[in-house]
Amino acid sequence: MCLFYRLDTPARGDIVSYKTPSGIKIGRAVGIAGDRVSIDHEKLYVNGYEQESFYTVPGNVAEHTVKSGEIFVVNDYRTDTSDSRKYGDISLKNVEGVYFASLRTGGVS
Repeated sequence: MCLFYRLDTPARGDIVSYKTPSGIKIGRAVGIAGDRVSIDHEKLYVNGYEQESFYTVPGNVAEHTVKSGEIFVVNDYRTDTSDSRKYGDISLKNVEGVYFASLRTGGVS
């Protein structure tokens, strides 16, 4: 079980739960307001810098600036494109919360 807490402004790298037309999803905020984000040949760029290979994602997204009150989200399961590659930038109004901890038998990790 994952614990999430409500936060108005997720930071870059935070794991968030968010509402989409197909239900609640979990992904990583890779772009925040003011960031220039693009995906080109499976490489994620933020503010013109290629991100580490952890963020290798299929697809292409034209460079754009994330608007105030929105974030750009990529699922950690990169082949699942039910994230900003499909829905565009995610409104903070649709962010349910930010990942806090995982509960497992034996305690919190």
